[in-house]
Amino acid sequence: MDTKEQSITLMGLGTMGRAVARAYSNKGHQVHAWNRGQKNRDLDQEMNLKNVIVCDKPTEAVKHSSRLVLMMNAADEMSATAESVIRSVEKSVWKNKTLVQFASHEPFAIEAQEKLMTSLEATLVGCAVMAVATTVGTTA
Repeated sequence: MDTKEQSITLMGLGTMGRAVARAYSNKGHQVHAWNRGQKNRDLDQEMNLKNVIVCDKPTEAVKHSSRLVLMMNAADEMSATAESVIRSVEKSVWKNKTLVQFASHEPFAIEAQEKLMTSLEATLVGCAVMAVATTVGTTA
C-alpha cells in the first residue's frame, strides 16, 4: 500500500475530529488536518500524535490524500463553512478525491454540496456519526 493510500485528510478538529484523527493515527495512517477555529500550533501541541500533521491552509491538507473527511457540526454553519472551505481549494486539487462528510445536515445542503463536488470532478459521501468521541477507534 503506498503512502497516499494510507493517508487521510481531516477538515475540522473539534471533539469528534480529534477523536477520528487519533483513531487513524493509532492505526498507523498518516493524517493531514486543517481546522478553522483554533490556532494550528495549539492543536499540534494538544494532539501530540506522531502521524498527525496540522496544516495552515485547507489546500495544504487536501492535496496530501485522496480520502478526505469533513467533520463539522451545526447544520446551517456547516453548510456555509463547508462550501467556502471547498471553494477555497483550487479546483485541480479536488480532482478524483472523495470527501466524506460526517455531520448532521439538511438534505438540500448535501445536494448542493454534491453538485459542487461533481463540478470539481470529486465525489461526496454524506453520512452521520453515531458514537461518543471517546469510543471512536475502539471496539466499544
